Amino acid sequence: MSVLIIYGTKTGTSEKCAKYLADKLGCAVTLVNARDGIKIDLAPYDTVIIGASVRMGHIASSVSKFMEDEEEALLKKRIALFMCCGFTDKENINRQLELNFPPALRNHAVAIKCFGGELHTDSSNKLEKFVAKMAFRADGDIDLTPELDYKAMDELADIIKSYSLQEAR
Repeated sequence: MSVLIIYGTKTGTSEKCAKYLADKLGCAVTLVNARDGIKIDLAPYDTVIIGASVRMGHIASSVSKFMEDEEEALLKKRIALFMCCGFTDKENINRQLELNFPPALRNHAVAIKCFGGELHTDSSNKLEKFVAKMAFRADGDIDLTPELDYKAMDELADIIKSYSLQEAR
């Protein structure tokens, strides 16, 4: 099984998740940051995993463009989708998935996961810092600072590996 993981990242969170997935899959994996603008030939890949961080309600435009440009080819592949965001409730996660991933790809995906997120205020502009502070402000003793969900990453890797095992039989 050969896997392409294409991701979009500004602060490195999606890249960290993509590398973690690649290690967990234990097969030939090509990692590509969509922001690099590289044209990808999808032909050699059995599986394509697409992911990005949500910033201010949107994933990286380079990932959106990749999905738009390659939708027809992606619908002929096994695909999985992931996003990194600070939301932990299903309602907000589902809303972000609907806003940022085309319906045809969501319906075709063998797995869709939210990997949690990280807060990188050091690389944020003033507006992003303000919004993050308001969104993740501690409420009493509850810390709402987002964290990565490695269990969700493991689950996605296991789903992809299960298809590999089925093909080997």
